[in-house]
Amino acid sequence: MTDPIPVSVKGQESQINSLSEDESTHLVQTEKRDEVKEVQKMGRADTDRVRTWRFIVRAAMLMTSLAVTLTTFSFLKLEDDNDFKAAVS
Repeated sequence: MTDPIPVSVKGQESQINSLSEDESTHLVQTEKRDEVKEVQKMGRADTDRVRTWRFIVRAAMLMTSLAVTLTTFSFLKLEDDNDFKAAVS
């Protein structure tokens, strides 16, 4: 709410509110809704960032596990081939 504005009327001091009670109540409710919308907007932005980083981390983990699996497979296959050649000759 705003403070009353002092106004001089024919030599007498009187105070007049710049806003009526209904207008000030509407203004407060509008400000609250704006704050709620802003908090929701920030929450959505944070959620989007978290989802993006989850995707990046999961993709990195998948690529790492794939690299480890393929490397292990190739080493074991090479060792098995060498063992087979040694056994046959």
